[in-house]
Amino acid sequence: MNFALIIDLLVQNGATIVGLLRQPERAELRQLTHEARGTDGGPARMRLVKFLVRNLPPDHPVRRAAADDDATLGTPAATVDIDAELERFEALLAAMPPTTEEIIESVQARLRELPAHHGRAASGRATDVIVLDGRSPAFQYGADGELLPAVAEVNRVLRPDIDPWAAADWWTQPNGWLGVAPVTLLHGAREGDILAAALALGED
Repeated sequence: MNFALIIDLLVQNGATIVGLLRQPERAELRQLTHEARGTDGGPARMRLVKFLVRNLPPDHPVRRAAADDDATLGTPAATVDIDAELERFEALLAAMPPTTEEIIESVQARLRELPAHHGRAASGRATDVIVLDGRSPAFQYGADGELLPAVAEVNRVLRPDIDPWAAADWWTQPNGWLGVAPVTLLHGAREGDILAAALALGED
């Protein structure tokens, strides 16, 4: 395999490669790319090559080049500065925006950190209560443990029975209509504004 060719193809196909990988694999690829810089062939470059063979589809040009055993790992193309190309590819990886899947995973991880109760879903209809992985965010309940009427009313608009994650995210993120996260207005003078903001969603 010609390592210089592989790196040249990596840079050319960087966007498509990133789109094929999940966040853990992207992080691993970036680390392997960094380790391969400044080495004269050897274990670091071989680990990078094995990663590409393992994680890319068989018909991908980078995968085909990495799986080609007819050339030598340390044989560079005269026109390719391997370290410079590795640096370019590492920078490309760092600059790539998160994928939709990564954004969803990040939002869900944040929402799982909300204080929550187990087994509270039965205290309201599915349209009234947000339940995330069997746990109901505690902000929906009063000190007496009962579902807050204002929350139930808003949740019927947000439809947590269809997408509980989106409903919980709406409650906990700054709202352009309200100027603050809706959850912060519960129990206060502006509690009635929360429903108006939820109803405004259907007018966008």
